Amino acid sequence: MDHIVKPGSKANNSLWAENPSEINLKDTELNNFVDVAIIGGGFSGLWSAYHLKKLSPSLSIAIFEARELGFGASGRNGGWASSDYPVYKSTLYKRHGKERTDFLFASLNNSIDEIGEFARQHAEKTGFVKSGTISFARNEGQVQRLKALIDDDHHWLSSSEVRAKLNVDGALGAIFNPKCATVQPYELLIGLARELIKLGVKIYTNTWASEAPSGVFANSHFVRADKVIRATEVFSNPNREFIPLYSLMVATEPLSEATWSQIGALERFTFSEASHLINYAQRTVDNRLAIGGRGATYPLGSTLKESKEMTSRVHKKPSCIGALMVSNSQRRSIYACLGRRSRNYSRLGTVCTFQ
Repeated sequence: MDHIVKPGSKANNSLWAENPSEINLKDTELNNFVDVAIIGGGFSGLWSAYHLKKLSPSLSIAIFEARELGFGASGRNGGWASSDYPVYKSTLYKRHGKERTDFLFASLNNSIDEIGEFARQHAEKTGFVKSGTISFARNEGQVQRLKALIDDDHHWLSSSEVRAKLNVDGALGAIFNPKCATVQPYELLIGLARELIKLGVKIYTNTWASEAPSGVFANSHFVRADKVIRATEVFSNPNREFIPLYSLMVATEPLSEATWSQIGALERFTFSEASHLINYAQRTVDNRLAIGGRGATYPLGSTLKESKEMTSRVHKKPSCIGALMVSNSQRRSIYACLGRRSRNYSRLGTVCTFQ
């Protein structure tokens, strides 16, 4: 299945990709054969190559990326390394049984530690910190939804306990999961690519590849492969297997310690409100407030349209600061950073509202 990135699409000019760590991607000729061909230079493709190499170091692996590494969501996401799953555990118990469900969540928890260990060894600029995630409630409906999540990994925080961590106006309580982490996603991706090159994986950027019988066509050159992994996700042809969900982020300039002392999030945990509208935020490694959410309309036929991704109407709604209890002067300072000098982190979606 072909990917649908357009040749004229803009490069990743998000703040995550500003001043990245160096990576030496040498121009090399395409091999005629590899054991595994991977289409897509995001986390799905690169982590697949990494674990395959760890399991079988003798494998020859090539990754083909139509644009640049991290061009899609892998280089423009919210920076959450989350052990949560978007389905109630009780529902999974009913569908798949306790043993398989518990194995899933144990694997999710272990994956966070594995990412952290990798970041410490190979991607220091990732700013990985396992400080958890907070989902807070500001009305009774949200309280009931969050309390249904309480288990060994999700602890209930009272309103005063929430306030001690994050100065949220009207917080009635929150769920805290200590087994989540905060990262700079683009730096994690670049660190992963550097390690793959050391392991002998060939990475080809600006190389269009499509699956073919017994291999792939890469820039019209046939590469025979025993196995092909399609890791393009929503950048595949429109279908009903993957649906593009748009999400945008904005980020302030670096905020002072005085401002952060009022906001909270001193440990750099990720946080969100338990509303029906998707929203997410983090304190970045360089002390910015980065906020994102979903709200752009679904494109008919699952097509990707850059006109939906960069709409000024969406960018002019930085109301996500409303729940943070800071002084009026500090609030005006944050709004100013978001309004006059905000920087895009990602290009799929809309700004959250925290309301």
